[in-house]
Amino acid sequence: MNAYKLACISASISFLLFTNIPLCSGATSGVIHIVGMIVEDGCTINNSQQTVHIECFNDGKETETTAPINSSEINFPTGKVTGIKWLHANHDLGIMNVEYE
Repeated sequence: MNAYKLACISASISFLLFTNIPLCSGATSGVIHIVGMIVEDGCTINNSQQTVHIECFNDGKETETTAPINSSEINFPTGKVTGIKWLHANHDLGIMNVEYE
């Protein structure tokens, strides 16, 4: 008789414990809404063999910067050119690194 009572009590406790634990928590799908705006366009960068010309909008005003293309660092109001890696020895094709602030 004691074994029967023990089995019933164990089964009752197990049932109560398992019914209060959720097997799945949270949704597996949904939608995330992100709200924001772009307040100024990016800069336009044009270069020639000798110079780089940068046009930007900064606080609603257009700014222009012209500098020698071989400068080590070209600063403009919204960022800076940190360097140019030339792909050919005659410097006709390169990658310009620009860091925006």
